[in-house]
Amino acid sequence: MKSKFAALLVVLAIPAISESHSQLFMKPQMRLVANSQQDIAEIRSVWRFEAISSAVLLGEFDQNVSGTLEYLEREQIAKAVRSMTSPFTAETHLVQNGHEVPLTAPTGVRIDVIGKELIISYSVMPTASVRAIGRLALWMDDREKSMVFDFNSDSDMKTSGSVFERCRREVVRLSAAQAASRNQAMATEMFFDNPSSSKDPALTATRLEIDCPE
Repeated sequence: MKSKFAALLVVLAIPAISESHSQLFMKPQMRLVANSQQDIAEIRSVWRFEAISSAVLLGEFDQNVSGTLEYLEREQIAKAVRSMTSPFTAETHLVQNGHEVPLTAPTGVRIDVIGKELIISYSVMPTASVRAIGRLALWMDDREKSMVFDFNSDSDMKTSGSVFERCRREVVRLSAAQAASRNQAMATEMFFDNPSSSKDPALTATRLEIDCPE
């Protein structure tokens, strides 16, 4: 299923938190982690905002204009992440054998400023035990803003855990035409449920696909 605020996309524009800022840019990373029992333990996400976007966000949250983020200001960002409020409204999706896996809200939120870059990291976890078997798909999108998250490098979508050593993995990037063909069944079902869903970002989102033998 999804966890609203999700993990990250490489250098993709997202709406800013105030009308005066039209775009934010960040380098996203995502890691699917399995434990020693071969269950999905968590999905770790990192958003590394480039310098100008970092300055925009720091300006929004630095309420006492001190030029740095103090504890309460960092906690305000963390609260926005946990409660999935703007601009952190992206969603993490994990699908197993065609069924979306319910995920928790973001936890373990960490706010860092390194040099001039704002870095936000957090984890989401399945709400129930999920074995790392079958076909798994992992991606992020923001249906509220009708946008997807792309990853410039395959290394930005990773796995951890010995169970994945026997699995085939691929980072899939689809054009709109390829997505329409490849996801025809899903798109048809979504259309009848909601005619406006033909533009659903999930159809073209860059995703990590993993095939693990049972």
